[in-house]
Amino acid sequence: MRVLATREELALGLRELEGAPTYYVDTEFESSKQGKRLSLIQVSRGDEIYLIDALRLPSLPGLGAVLCHASAEWVLHAGLQDVELLLQVFQPERVPSLFDTQVVWGMVGPEASVSLAFLVFRVLGVRSSKGYQADDWLRRPLPPAQLEYAAQDIAHLPALEKHLRGRARELGREQLIPDVCRELLLPMPAEPLPLTFESFRNAWQLDNVGQTALRALIEWDNSLPEGSVLVQPKTLLSIASRMPTSVADLGRIKGVSGHFSRTHGSQVIALLAQAKKTAPELDAMEPQDYASFDDFVREARLLLIRAELCAELSISPDLALPMAVVRRMQQRANAAGDLAAAALELRGWRASLLGAAFPGHARRFAP
Repeated sequence: MRVLATREELALGLRELEGAPTYYVDTEFESSKQGKRLSLIQVSRGDEIYLIDALRLPSLPGLGAVLCHASAEWVLHAGLQDVELLLQVFQPERVPSLFDTQVVWGMVGPEASVSLAFLVFRVLGVRSSKGYQADDWLRRPLPPAQLEYAAQDIAHLPALEKHLRGRARELGREQLIPDVCRELLLPMPAEPLPLTFESFRNAWQLDNVGQTALRALIEWDNSLPEGSVLVQPKTLLSIASRMPTSVADLGRIKGVSGHFSRTHGSQVIALLAQAKKTAPELDAMEPQDYASFDDFVREARLLLIRAELCAELSISPDLALPMAVVRRMQQRANAAGDLAAAALELRGWRASLLGAAFPGHARRFAP
């Protein structure tokens, strides 16, 4: 273990770290209302451990270039906050490939969230204490025992990586590790479901012109570039209900911004005018039920499939199908009235791992 606390010590350490394919990484920091303050960066090539004092070396010259080279991989445990903080500090052009031992443990068994100490004991049989976990990492100098505690946070990562990579390889999912770790350590906002007419519970209160207008507005909204949120769905319903005839009238509707009126107002008014001309005669709609027993049964069956499928594949349900994904799957299934439609929410690595097996489980409950 070596502490790098001066520019000269850091320069020497970087020469020794440079060019490694894999870096074992952890950080120590303090959180406050002002944000996170980085205190220490622990890094190793798999042998000697370097403790880089980020308080005494706030600019960390050259460290980002070494740790974020074109083919670098970082191995961490429960590294969401560590990755976020290091990327803020380094601002790399390319994010290294990521291997999170907690995530990969969930890829090969039922548990998605375990401590490093638990994993070290379960895999390596080594018992460790909590030690200095809650100590003040901003004080200086840090006592030797606290520095040793920090070093132990990455000391066992090489052995854990080797074991977990082997387990993943045996299950045929080693190639999925970068995608799964990237999804969980670099989370992106969930892609919204496309709007449908059925998304609007109160559409039954519209007359035939309003229904036609709402369908046109839905089609227009879904055609916008991905990520565009111009108005909320309830505002589209208000527009279809009020049927404004001018941009000025449109701008008076709650939820319609001045920017929206100026940029899209003429197009929206044209859509509404066309709806008036082409609206067919329609029977009065009946309101949708707020819930149905079919929906409740479908939800229970989806959760049963989740449990059985993950047990069959030996993967944590909380990792493979977190409840946010399950809710989207249920929305798909309820809208279609068919459990098999839930598979449309299996994308990326989930489609590769679960997509082939899910339909067979869903068919057991086909009407």
